[in-house]
Amino acid sequence: MSIEPLGPWYGRDGGQIYGIDPEEGDWRAFAVADPNTFEALRYGIGRDQHAVYAFSWAENAYVQTDLDAASFNVLDFEECILVRDKTAIYYAVGSTDDEPLAQYPFRRLEGVEPESFELMNRFFARTKFAVYRLAFDGGFTAEGIDGADVSSFSVSDVCDKIGWDSRHLFVASPYDRFVGVVPMRPPGFEKLRLHDDFLSYLVGESTIYALVLDPEGTNRRVELIELDAVDAQSFTTTSIRGLVRDRSRYFWSGHRYAPIETIDVSTFRVVTKSLACDKHACYFFGVEEMLRSTLPDPESIQPLRRANGKYFKDKEGIYVFVCEGEARLERWDHAEVLSAVFVKDKRAVYRFDVQSDAYVPIEDVDPARFSLVPNDPKMGTDGTIVFDVRSEGEPARRLSDLDAKTLVCLEPGKYYRDKDHVYKRALNGFLAILEGEDPATFAPPARAPTLREKLIAQDKRPGREGR
Repeated sequence: MSIEPLGPWYGRDGGQIYGIDPEEGDWRAFAVADPNTFEALRYGIGRDQHAVYAFSWAENAYVQTDLDAASFNVLDFEECILVRDKTAIYYAVGSTDDEPLAQYPFRRLEGVEPESFELMNRFFARTKFAVYRLAFDGGFTAEGIDGADVSSFSVSDVCDKIGWDSRHLFVASPYDRFVGVVPMRPPGFEKLRLHDDFLSYLVGESTIYALVLDPEGTNRRVELIELDAVDAQSFTTTSIRGLVRDRSRYFWSGHRYAPIETIDVSTFRVVTKSLACDKHACYFFGVEEMLRSTLPDPESIQPLRRANGKYFKDKEGIYVFVCEGEARLERWDHAEVLSAVFVKDKRAVYRFDVQSDAYVPIEDVDPARFSLVPNDPKMGTDGTIVFDVRSEGEPARRLSDLDAKTLVCLEPGKYYRDKDHVYKRALNGFLAILEGEDPATFAPPARAPTLREKLIAQDKRPGREGR
């Protein structure tokens, strides 16, 4: 037997076609409709004038597929195996060899019109009906890009993650399926490139733009900020995200990349989106201004609430950053932080309101008598009334039918007791009396640990320290 190789997976001996067994590495004969017209394609796929052939791992054999031979072809795509016939676009999982062997059956790419399907690069494709973002993360997908104009869509020769149409610029994240949409194309967009292959900056010969993904929750939109004060030729990023520099100055993203003249880079740290510090000062960033202040203490300052850029505390007290009009920092005198929800001073008790993003006073409460209900940071009392803040977007509920002086939380957000009753919080947020339960002896029922609790416990096992 003298077998003539036909590519890396097939061979011919007279009128017989052979395929290499991927497990044993030996030749294996199999039947084809027309051996005289058989040709070996890429990825162990073969074709004659009647049928398409591929290796089935389920059957451990080369088999005749149900794809149309006349219209079939293998697409040139590096990320995965893509093929097409007149019916559909398909992708296949391949072995990890230098020349992968496609695994049949192939997966059909639903919703994509095959005849006009055009691969533009590894991130973008189009048909006559839509533009697609391509992604391969264990399963190939082609997701339509809303608003992209097919007729004018093109891709960059400088950076394959950038595409555009007559109105928009599209930037594909190299790390997930996200596509940022810039509503207005910047001038010179054809030659822009992504700096360091990271989805943050578009850099040209003389122009730099910073990409702010999904500003204000506008859903896949990207705001493009021109860094006109930065020298493009010497522009570079730093190890601190959002801090960039050119040959003469540093620029910080917290204030739309305004220059920072006196920064100590060795101690510079990001506290929140609106606050950064070095060992000498705090830098507060408002909409229009940056405020440099040696107060609060740069080493101990932290946000009062993680997602809020207005209230801060250090070892000495609480501060409010006000950026209406001229930016300024105000000391909140005599303020005492009870929890992330409640703060009080000598004049009033305040609850945090997410609608206004501020602490608002609770009417008719004596701050001298107000304290938290034990074990519940969202519930407070003045000894007579219980104030319940389950939703930070609604006013505090005033509960007068509980014994405020003896109320205790047994399990946060769920079980409570006072001297007379045991209570359980219902799904609507209200407390309901558990009839027949003795508050002196009641204990919350045991519950199964959450997945997070299991993982934390697993990390604390002996021998796992420092992993």
